[in-house]
Amino acid sequence: MKYVYLTTGTADFLQKIAEKFKKENITLFFGSDHALLFHETNGKTVFQMPRKYEILESTGSVPVKGYALFHYIPVRDEDSPVFEHELSKRPRRLDNADDFLAARILRPMKNHTYLIITFWKSKEAFKAWKDMEEFAFPDEKDRSIEVNKIKMYAGPSYLNEYYIGLNEIDE
Repeated sequence: MKYVYLTTGTADFLQKIAEKFKKENITLFFGSDHALLFHETNGKTVFQMPRKYEILESTGSVPVKGYALFHYIPVRDEDSPVFEHELSKRPRRLDNADDFLAARILRPMKNHTYLIITFWKSKEAFKAWKDMEEFAFPDEKDRSIEVNKIKMYAGPSYLNEYYIGLNEIDE
């Protein structure tokens, strides 16, 4: 079974951890107010206090440079099977999108917030895909895997964006 571990902190501190464990599959992400380390492994993590996820679905390889969009979706425990079923039925249009690099669908191990991560060549590539999707599929504009927001969700979903391998936010 494969897992993803996440930890956050300052860019300088996390960079030192990434350098110390170069042999691990660790990637450094830069957000607007913090940095994040992403560790994908079959075993244990080197992080002291990580958020732990089980990989439900994996497409492509996590890039060393690019853009990532994290979609956090808090699902009530009793509704997790329904949520995962809806995920399995979603359209698979991303795989053919220009400049789409990878995706991870992650099941939380200690809380109720699922995480869907998409990896892109750049933020502009993601925006171009999103604009094309809204134009090509206008009736699906409000369609979401969030099938019953009133009953199924423990709170509102939210997004975080990150740059991978280069702190483009500071540039």
